[in-house]
Amino acid sequence: MSSAKAHLSVSEAAEELGISETLVRDLIRSGQLIAYRYSSRKIVVYKVDLEAFKQSRRIAAPKTREAS
Repeated sequence: MSSAKAHLSVSEAAEELGISETLVRDLIRSGQLIAYRYSSRKIVVYKVDLEAFKQSRRIAAPKTREAS
């Protein structure tokens, strides 16, 4: 996949996120992941939107570890 490509298909977005296409479509339908429909069969996710989604799902690791 070329780094110059600004958008991904649903299947490419699923691969990037490590989830199923069905789950990506559910995320799009629920408004959690921004996507654009260009025709009845073409939906694209822009990389910038995918990165924003990934950042919103990140959980910060604790800065200190507790002794066990």
